[in-house]
Formats: sequence, structure tokens, C-alpha cells
Amino acid sequence: MVWRNRGSVTMNVKSLPLWVKTSMGSVAILVLFGVSVLFCIFNLNGIAAKVQLFNQAGKLAESIYTAQDFQGTYLLRQDDAQAEAFKDNMSRVKELGDQLQAEVQDRALLNHLQLLSDNILLYNGSFDKVVGNTKQLKSLKGTLTQAYDTTTGLLVDKVKTPLEDRKNNALIAGKELTSYEQELLSVTEKLFTLMVTTRLAENNYFLHEDNQAMKRVVDGMKFAAETFSEWSFLAEALDDKDIKQVPPQIRQAMAMYSGSQFEQIAKICEENRRLTDGMLKQKDEILALIRDFKQGTAVLMDTAKSTASRSITLLLALGLLVGSGISLFTGFRTTRPIKNIVNMLKDIAEGEGDLTRKLTEDRSDELGEQAKWFNLFVEKIHALVKEVAHITEKLNGSSIGLADLAGQLSTSAGHMKTRSNNAAAVTEEMSNNLQSVSSTMQQASGNVELIVRSAEEMNKTIQEIAKNSEKARIIAAQTVTQTETASRQVNQLGQTAEEIGKVTEAINEISAQTNLLALNATIEAARAGEAGRGFAVVANEIKQLAGQTAQATVEIRSQIDSIQGATQGAVQSIAEISAVISEVSNIIITISTAIDQQSVATSEITSNVVQTSAGLAYINTHIMQSAEKAGFVSADITQVDHAAGRISENGSEVDQNSQELLRLSEQLKTLVGRFVIN
Repeated sequence: MVWRNRGSVTMNVKSLPLWVKTSMGSVAILVLFGVSVLFCIFNLNGIAAKVQLFNQAGKLAESIYTAQDFQGTYLLRQDDAQAEAFKDNMSRVKELGDQLQAEVQDRALLNHLQLLSDNILLYNGSFDKVVGNTKQLKSLKGTLTQAYDTTTGLLVDKVKTPLEDRKNNALIAGKELTSYEQELLSVTEKLFTLMVTTRLAENNYFLHEDNQAMKRVVDGMKFAAETFSEWSFLAEALDDKDIKQVPPQIRQAMAMYSGSQFEQIAKICEENRRLTDGMLKQKDEILALIRDFKQGTAVLMDTAKSTASRSITLLLALGLLVGSGISLFTGFRTTRPIKNIVNMLKDIAEGEGDLTRKLTEDRSDELGEQAKWFNLFVEKIHALVKEVAHITEKLNGSSIGLADLAGQLSTSAGHMKTRSNNAAAVTEEMSNNLQSVSSTMQQASGNVELIVRSAEEMNKTIQEIAKNSEKARIIAAQTVTQTETASRQVNQLGQTAEEIGKVTEAINEISAQTNLLALNATIEAARAGEAGRGFAVVANEIKQLAGQTAQATVEIRSQIDSIQGATQGAVQSIAEISAVISEVSNIIITISTAIDQQSVATSEITSNVVQTSAGLAYINTHIMQSAEKAGFVSADITQVDHAAGRISENGSEVDQNSQELLRLSEQLKTLVGRFVIN
């Protein structure tokens, strides 16, 4: 029965798909790994919750420290805003404590949290009492301050200052205060001094809060009350209605500024100090409880981490063992059919090549499918090899016929190549002759073009010479006209010089007469003696001027003679120049006429040469076209020769390929013979 069950299990395993068999081990590992991950997540959530508890405990400690800061600031400043901030912070502390109690499940930690909550309530209640006492203390201090200010103000303004003014006025007047007034002033100063001293002791107590300072304050208030009794008696007895109104007012203020009032303040301060000390102890106890809670939470975290680590390690090891066992079993069951296929392939490849063998198909999984399709594949190869053997026989006959055809093709290509070589040689010789003629025609055309360019250049030069000759003729005509004008002007200059000579002769005569008159004047002045001495000087000056004028006239006459001589020479030179220019003008006219005739002849030569050049170009074009066509023919023949060569080469290649094909068909026949197909 057991063996039957094992066989049934084996058949069931064989019928399973291959991916199921190969993945069973991995699935087992993944399942156990998933369980480990879930367990790890569960433990991590627990650890995270404990970490959150730890962090909340830290926030709780920070809130307690913050509350302590608000407490200290309130005690220093007595600011209601600080008290409200303390209460808000303690509300957050209470909320954090309630959250911790709701989340914690460990009994020991719950006991810690309960003690912590009780201490927080005590801490908060103590601060409320401190706030109430501080408000009451502030009110009592305000009463003392008001009583002090009222008493000292009335003493100074209503009594001390008026009495000092009377004293000063009396001294100015040479008088003194009455003994009663002097005693009242002395007691007033004593009472004022006691009030100030007591106030200083009061402030000292508030700074240090020691019993000695409190005793000094109480004693000072007692002495002030006794001194006030003495002072009020004197003030009421004085005959001054203003001062008499002061004692009732001060008495009312002194009733509030008493030792019993201050003792009540001291009791409140003492209670606040006791409450503050208690709050410090409560704060330390709260922080100690928080530290213990954090330590307990840390222990729980360490325990959870170690438990999770051990559990995960155990699950992973179990998963590896189970998965490895399943993988080995399925691997063995899977690789055995694959080895059968490998052995058969090896026998086909290296053995007899028997294509008639088959694999057993006793499985319904992928390996069974593989065996079935492998058998089908071998059957197809078997049919293919038989077909290849049949085709190989046909290929042998085709290769032999192809070799014969390639030999005939190579022989025909050789004959065609010989004939194309002869035609190419003739065509190339004709092309060379045409190219030589074309080169000669191009050279002749170039020479004709050179002649045309030279004729055109000479024609341009002749035209330029004609143009310059015309300009020279015009300039010569203008020069003749200008020389005639200059001749007339020079003649006129000679006439003017002759007239100037006549004027100088007249001036010379006038200067001689003037000289004669000056001589006569000198003689007459000498006759006149002293009376004519001045006139003699003038006459002498006139005589000298007349001599200078005569001399200048002689020089002018000499220059005029020179001008007249130069003028006559210029007139003669201008006449000669005019004659030369006239001859030049006639020569230029002759040259211009000859140049015009030469220009016409040159134009005719140029026209004839251009026509000749056009004819040569036309002839050269046709020769070039003939040479080009001859080149095309030569190229075509060359291509025919190349084609014949390629046909011959292809025939050789076909022959070689047919031989290679015959050899391959023999090899293929040998390879096919290695397989058993019958």
C-alpha cells in the first residue's frame, strides 16, 4: 500500500508543470521569508511604539523643564502671562501623561506613569497656591507701599517743609521758632527717618527673606507707631489748623502700616518658599520617574529587538533548509530527462548519426512536451537529409553541364576582345589626328584674336591721338589770340611809359623853377637879417626838396627808358611767338587729318580680322566635335573590350564555381551518407 501511494505521488509529481516543480523550493523560501517579514513588521511596530513612548517621555521631561522656567520667571517678575504659560505647559504635560497611560501595557510602566501623574498634579497644585499667595502678597505690599507713601508725603509736604520754611524766615528776620515748634520739627524728622529706615529693612527682607530682616522691620514699625503717638500729640497741640488736619490722615495710613500686617506678609513669603522648595523636590521626583520610565521602555525595546532577531533568524534558516531540500528533489527529477535528450543528441552528433531513434514520452509536463517535439524535430531532420541526398545527385549533373558552358563562353569572349582591340586602335589614331588639327586651329584662332586685340588697341590709340591733336589745335588758336592781346597791351604800356616820361620832364622843369624860387627866397631872407632867418630855413628846405625831386625825376626817367626798351623787345618776341604758334596750328591740322584717315583704315582691318577669327572658331568647333565623337567611339570600343574581358573572367569564374560546386556536392553527399536514414 505504501509503495502504491509512493508511485501515485511520483506520477502526480511527473504530471505537474515544470515551472511548478522548479519554483516549489523558491516558493517555500519566499513563504517563510514572507512570514519572517510579517513577524519582523509586527515586532518593528512594537519597537516603533516603544520608541514613540520613549520620545514622548523625552518630550514630557522637556515640558517639565519648560514649566520650571516659567515658574522661575513668574517668581521673579510676578507676571500673570508667565503663570498662564505655566498652566498651558502643564496642560500639555497632563495630555502627554494620559497618552502614555493609554498606550502602555506593561504593569510596571503603568505604575510609574500613575506615580508620575500624581506628582504632576501635586506640582501643578503647588504652583496654583504659589500664584494665589503671590497675588495676596502683591496686594499686601501695595497696601504697605500706599501707607508709606501717604505717611511720608504728608510729613514732608504738610509739616516738615512748612516748619523749615518758618525756621528759615525766622532766621532771616533775626528770630527763632518757638520751642514747641522746634520740638515738633525734631519729632517729625525722627518719624520720617524711622519710616525710611523701616522701608529699607522691608526691602532687605524681600531680597533675603531672613528672620533678622523681618525683626528689624517689625521693630521699626513698632518704633514708628510710638513716635507717631508723640508726634500726633505735639501736632494736635500746635496752634496751626493746617498741621492739625494731618494727624488723622497719618493715623489712618499708619493703621495699615503695622507689624501685624508685615507679619502676615512674612507668613505668605514663608509659605511660598516652602511651596517652591516642595515644587523643586516634586520636579526632581517627576524627572526621576521619567528617567525610570525611559529606562524601562529601553529595556522593552532591547527585549523586543533580540526576540525579533532570534525569530527572524530561525524562520530564515528553516526556509533555507526546506527550500533547499525541495529544490534538490525537483532538480534531480527535472534533470534526468534532460540528460536523456543530451545523450541522444551526442549520439547523433558524434556516433552513428542514427535518425531513426526516438525518446520515450512517458511524462505530461514540459519535459514530456520537450521529448515529443524533439522526436518530431528528428523526424523532420530525417526527411530533410533524405531530400538533401536526392538534390545532391541532381547537383552533380548540373555542375558538369555548367563547366562546359563556361568554357564556350570564355572562348567567345576572347574572339570579341581581339576585334574590339583592333577597332579601338584605329579610333584612337583618328582621334589623335583630329586633336592635332584642333590644336593647330586653336593656335591660329589665338593669333587672329591677338591681331584683333592689337588692331583695336591701335585704333583706340589713334582715336586718342586725334582727340589730343584737336585739343592742341584749339589751344594753339587760343594762344594766338592771347598773344595778340598781349602785344596790344604791351604797345599800350609803351605809350603809357612815353606819357609818364613827358610828365617827369614837366616835374623836372617845375623842380628847377622851385629851386630857383628857393634861391631867391634865400637871398631875400639874407637881406631881411634876423627877421628872415626862419624864412631862410624854410627856403633852404624847399631848395633841398626841389633838388631831391629833380634827382628822383632823373631816376624815374631812366626807369621809364628801360621799360620802353623792354616793351619794344616784348612786342617783337610776342610777334615771333604768334608766328610759331600759327605754324604749329597748321601742323596739328595736318596731323589730325592724317590720323582720321588712319583710323578709318584701322577699323576696316579690325573688321576683316574679326570675320577671319569667327571663321576659324567655327572650323575649330566642328573639328572639336569630331574629335569628341571619335573619343566617344573609342570609349565605347574600350567598354566593349572591358566587357569582353569581364565576360572572359566571368566564364573562368563560372568554370571555377562549377568545379567548386561539384566538389561541394561530393562533400554534401559524403556528409549525408554519415546519417542512417533507412
